[in-house]
Amino acid sequence: LFGNLSSAGLGQSLLVARKQEGDAGPPAKAITVGVVFCGRQSPGAHTFVSQLYFNCKRLHSGSKVLGFVNGVDGLISGQAEAVTQEMAETFNSTGGLNMFGRSRDQIGGVGSWQTILDVCNRLQLDTLALMGTSYTANDALELANYFAGQAARCKVLFVPCAADGGFSNSLIECPLGFHTASRTLSNIVGNLCTDSKSAAKYWYFTRLMSRNSSHVVLEAALRTHPNVVLISEELAAKRCTLAQLVELVCDAVSLRASRGMNYGVLVLGEGLVNAIPEVSALLDELNTGAGRDQSLQEIEESLSPWSHALFASLPARMREGLLRARGSRGSLQLSHIPFEHMLERLVASRLQQRKSLGTFSGSFTAICFFFGYEARNAFPSPFDCQLAATMASTAALLAYSGASACALTVKNLTAPVEAWEPMAAPLLALCDASGSIPEGLVSVDSRPLALLQGRRDQWCLRDEYCNPGPIQYSGQVAASSPPLCVRAVQERRRDLVAQIASLLSKIQDNASLCNSDAVLQTVQIQLDSSLRCLQALSAEIAGNTSASSSTDESLLKDL
Repeated sequence: LFGNLSSAGLGQSLLVARKQEGDAGPPAKAITVGVVFCGRQSPGAHTFVSQLYFNCKRLHSGSKVLGFVNGVDGLISGQAEAVTQEMAETFNSTGGLNMFGRSRDQIGGVGSWQTILDVCNRLQLDTLALMGTSYTANDALELANYFAGQAARCKVLFVPCAADGGFSNSLIECPLGFHTASRTLSNIVGNLCTDSKSAAKYWYFTRLMSRNSSHVVLEAALRTHPNVVLISEELAAKRCTLAQLVELVCDAVSLRASRGMNYGVLVLGEGLVNAIPEVSALLDELNTGAGRDQSLQEIEESLSPWSHALFASLPARMREGLLRARGSRGSLQLSHIPFEHMLERLVASRLQQRKSLGTFSGSFTAICFFFGYEARNAFPSPFDCQLAATMASTAALLAYSGASACALTVKNLTAPVEAWEPMAAPLLALCDASGSIPEGLVSVDSRPLALLQGRRDQWCLRDEYCNPGPIQYSGQVAASSPPLCVRAVQERRRDLVAQIASLLSKIQDNASLCNSDAVLQTVQIQLDSSLRCLQALSAEIAGNTSASSSTDESLLKDL
């Protein structure tokens, strides 16, 4: 699918920046780097651009950084503005994307690629950095492959920038902006938990902006301990129907009411509508044609009987959300679908039925909230500022070394900043079997979700609310530690290494007592195979690091 990259020898290796003692001297020439805000608003984007400017200037005083006005539209039209010292200092460590603005996520097909290449040639760009999520990553890979096929001077880099955390995988520990957004929303949810306990008469149904993934919901839940947490990926894996979901929530409300607690906090993500089979089927039908430039009657007639019955039963506000304008890629905008209102209405109706049957004697009054826009433009946390600065340093070095089709990433984020490992992951390594880069969803086998599952029952039965408070920017409580989910994943990895060491010790003890050569040979073959796999991965990373030692990746000294 991306043979041009292979032919040009680009985007094939994991590049690791290593600290080099002494002064290797500045690069021999000045370069020009262009930056495009492709994705949605995310904290830390301004910091990345400002720090990229500072790093490029530090490596060569004649280098330039250009920002494309209005994002993708400016990239296609060639409208770019040079970053100045004053601009970089003004926007550094601020929220939003108003430094240059954005327009849409989608770049387009081959026709757009040639237009973009013409713009890059005219501006004499050496590197084009695209900031966004999985949509942008796919566009960056296709654009890099096209540029390589045209033997273009300009190379393409991808900067993972996702406030909802929807671009996390084995190579990307944490995208830029997730820490700030999750901490901001955790503060809001924590305030609701405190208020719920104080008033002791309301249920707060809280929907958080998260697109299809539930990373923000999971992180906020681990920080605040709400009574009910609905993880989209978990419910989707169980094929949970709408009726089952309503019963699940009603059971939690009834259980707390039986203990005299007619209040609580429920947290869900906006992607939950896609996790419910019958609702997902309705969305698929609307996405494939129904609802576009049609009257309400035409929409209902175009739906299948099951979807028609569901659509007709929805509250008017939710039907309106389903019929609103689509996003730039033609799909429904999940933030416009007030699923928390629908869930609250169905739960209230079902509890009334239970009360008439004598199985529910409590009271239920719910208030619905939707939060997300409050977080994606927040001032970046100290952690995100440091992450943006580290990515910017790496981007500057990659631009000077001529790397392409790479995603900026930083490993070992649970360690002190001095021990962080800046890397460039090949975009090809992020592709699935279909050749596209998927959105990073919460794994049902992940350590963070297991932590939630282990505490879910006690959070429902008792008030163990935790209010983390607002983001702190100085002092001992400054928000400089990584997200809890990242820490949980790293702890799981360390546990696995310890378990392997323990197994090896036990194998050695038992092997000395074994009298069967056949059994010992089988164990030896299995261990040898495992060792070869680990050695191959270690050698690849070590080889790539060694091979790049003569390039400017090794110049990274100041994070």
